[in-house]
Amino acid sequence: MKVVFLLLCPVILNADSLILKSGTAVSGTYAGGDARSIRFVVGDQVKVFSINDVDRLVFESGTAVSEGRSSANSTRDRSGAEESSTVSAPAAPEKQRRFCELMQDYRAANMRYTNEPNPIKRADMRKPDPYDWEQRIVDVFGASGRFDKWTGAVRFHVDGNHIAVSFFPECEKFPQGVEFAT
Repeated sequence: MKVVFLLLCPVILNADSLILKSGTAVSGTYAGGDARSIRFVVGDQVKVFSINDVDRLVFESGTAVSEGRSSANSTRDRSGAEESSTVSAPAAPEKQRRFCELMQDYRAANMRYTNEPNPIKRADMRKPDPYDWEQRIVDVFGASGRFDKWTGAVRFHVDGNHIAVSFFPECEKFPQGVEFAT
């Protein structure tokens, strides 16, 4: 029995913690998530927690922090021991980040045109044409045209004989939708 306890002790000591807004602390292993939920392995079960119920996520397992996270999240104190830290979700894939930047640039160009107070300047401006941005979007997806490892929310809507699938990638500053329909 002592051998089993000693073998399990490091696993228990290296558990991640999910702190809920109710004050409850859940010990386990972070298993990913999306814009609305966090998956957390507790014992032999995967539990899903709503983002609205979560106060913070603390990594104490000593695993490497992904490159997209700040160095403050993986700091070490002077004795060399790793500190526990609160960490955000993993960094978005490069294609998703570029797509979000492209959409943000389009919105900014549209807002510059719309918000120009000087009517003379505005008359000389040309409103951004979404079709001019089409090739830029195609270039982001590349030859595969795939959404590999993108994170976000998917919504389905059935209207009679039509099915619409909307994907909302997690863009840092604003929500952006990509819609497919049959």
